[in-house]
Amino acid sequence: MLKLEQILWVLTIAVLAAFGVTLSWPILALSVSCLALVGIAAGAADLGKGRGARVQRVDYLLVLTLSYFAWRAYSSPVWDLAKEDLMLMAGGVIAYFLIRLGRSAGLNRTIVGVLSICVVVNLLIFILQMVGVAVWLPLDLVDEFTNQTASFGFFQDYGAMGNAMAVIGVVLFSFAIYARQADTKLRWIVGFIGVLAIVLMYLSGSRSAVISVAVAGGVILAVLWLRTAALDEYQRKRARLLLIGGACCAGVLAATLSLQTFTERDGKVLQTGVVTESNVRQSYWGMAVDQWQQSPVLGQGARAYSYKSSEFWDGIMMANDASPEFVHNEYLQVLADYGLVGLLLLMALFGVHWLMALKSLLFEDSSSKQNWMSLAGLLGVTVLMVHCFTDFPLRLPFNMVLAAVSMAWCVTGQGERGKCLDLDDGGDPCEESLVKGHWSRGLDDETKKKRGGRIKDKGLAVVLILFSAGVAVFAGREVWAAAPLLLEKQAREEGAWGPVGHEDTLADYELANERSPDFRRSQRIAQIYHLAYERGDESALLMAEKFYKESLGRHPYNPVPLLNFANLYRDAGRYADAEVYYDRAEPYVAARDGYFKYYIHRANMKVAQAERAYKDGSYEVADGMLVEAAELVMLGRSASTRREKIARDCYIARVRMAVELGRYEKADAIWAKTRKQVRPWILRQKGSLGFLVIGDTYFNAASAEWKARKPELAKELYLKAQGFYKQDKGVRKGSIDPQRDEHLDFAEQALGVLKRGGF
Repeated sequence: MLKLEQILWVLTIAVLAAFGVTLSWPILALSVSCLALVGIAAGAADLGKGRGARVQRVDYLLVLTLSYFAWRAYSSPVWDLAKEDLMLMAGGVIAYFLIRLGRSAGLNRTIVGVLSICVVVNLLIFILQMVGVAVWLPLDLVDEFTNQTASFGFFQDYGAMGNAMAVIGVVLFSFAIYARQADTKLRWIVGFIGVLAIVLMYLSGSRSAVISVAVAGGVILAVLWLRTAALDEYQRKRARLLLIGGACCAGVLAATLSLQTFTERDGKVLQTGVVTESNVRQSYWGMAVDQWQQSPVLGQGARAYSYKSSEFWDGIMMANDASPEFVHNEYLQVLADYGLVGLLLLMALFGVHWLMALKSLLFEDSSSKQNWMSLAGLLGVTVLMVHCFTDFPLRLPFNMVLAAVSMAWCVTGQGERGKCLDLDDGGDPCEESLVKGHWSRGLDDETKKKRGGRIKDKGLAVVLILFSAGVAVFAGREVWAAAPLLLEKQAREEGAWGPVGHEDTLADYELANERSPDFRRSQRIAQIYHLAYERGDESALLMAEKFYKESLGRHPYNPVPLLNFANLYRDAGRYADAEVYYDRAEPYVAARDGYFKYYIHRANMKVAQAERAYKDGSYEVADGMLVEAAELVMLGRSASTRREKIARDCYIARVRMAVELGRYEKADAIWAKTRKQVRPWILRQKGSLGFLVIGDTYFNAASAEWKARKPELAKELYLKAQGFYKQDKGVRKGSIDPQRDEHLDFAEQALGVLKRGGF
């Protein structure tokens, strides 16, 4: 059974490393499904051989923390987001207890081996990427947005790669330093691969990872320094001199590489002119604090920051800054979503495990085979605790598993009485522990006899089996539901996606949504139907409406379907309904107008209303709508050129309408305002034909006044027409255009006739 466990672990970590590095609900479900299968197998093996771990006091804290987080997720306003947090936690819990129950040295060495292979594979892919070779990645099978950018290695983001390599690096170093059950050659190999992991971390450019490893380096230096106290005076001096020398060399090398990493990142920022990430993250943090203050004790629900942050955007961030799904600070994320109670529980969980590992290293037997796990757990948790300040490492399945394994090693490394110790052979660890007397002290002869020389604690194994089975059913159902999307490479259900080019995936999205409804799937179905309606399929209107409503029913704060629904009703001429959804969308998109173009969309609706009113002969209503459109569009924060073009067209339409109605003074006033509000080069754009359009309007009005025997007024209007025609010719830089010059020639001839007539 142990061999099966090891094989399943290898496959699971491979899946996590290959697919669990991107924000995707289907891939998260796939990753956790693999963990659940390992959990069932490991639990069954534990029941069969009695390799159980006793319940400890830290488990009560773990249960309390998980119960609170699960309750707050279940009561969250948006279940489709909360279930992601629950799935991540479920995967972490399974990995945690798998390590706790997996007492054999072989299993832990298997994990170290797979992590070592992960480093080597990433290094090879990194090198190939850097020399310009397009590398096939497993994620290509399920994701059309797989990123092949150099320095990402196997991963899809430099931060994910940096964080993973930081944790893996300190774990491999711990094995190389303290894994006394392994031969020296193996430890040297693992140590060298640990160096490669740290090098990859630096090459990734992740500053957070650099800082976290630097802190972990300080921790290991302090631990090793304190452990030298058990040596005699001569050995202690030598050991401490070696520590000081090694620390100085490592510090100089780390400082040099860190300076290069930070300089390179800042150089890229200066070249692109983009705001520094530190400033953007500080803005994220400010919005999280503002959100937390609304519900300081219990928070506002799982993943609430992803939509609540929009309410605090104005005045904190620029309109075109990125749209954050996460705070980029795990502690503030928990504070905003789960409140002060959640943060304190998380900190307690981290802190207790960290202290357990530290206690084991400082006060337990220095020759214990468990020391490498204690050190790996201590350093792994240190890296994660520091990295959580500037990123969201626990939001990726692979990172969550690394965190869970590190925390479990903090516990398993203690070798407390009542637990079975690591063995290299395939025998019964509990039985052999009794023979060696590791933990049998304190048991009377009668108790030993009753237990037949073996002590079993099957409680955790039973819980793991039941929990893993439940998770397997839940996650497996989601994998089954998402299977059509995975086959069509639609793994990511967020980000850079549009309906154009995805019309043939409609059936797959409908099938996946039927199997497991989700606001993102129904939103994409609606978008595809929306596109069909825009292309002339009138029957698609009802289907788009249906699925937009379904998506909003599952996530009423999602700005994308809110705005799209409003635009759908606008295009359908249902302006009152469109107003309702524009109003609903405003709190989430107005301050982020640079991204959503909210004011442009709403201004376009006013223009459409003006066109309908004009056709109906309601000229005053049409003029009022054009006024609102021009004012609305100038409130926006998107690209000013596009907004000014819309305002220009509104002003030109008002001038035309005023001239057509004979309100020439009003037309003059509108034009004067236009020249103040719109930059000259916007007015003089060749494609706008603004001067030509106004010139034609005045020309037609002048001709009408002439026919009405009003020569003086006709002359005035011809002069205005002539002026606009000449400006149009200036835009063309004097180029000949017979069709556009015909009216100018006619106007000049008419003015000559009027002049000869005494006007």
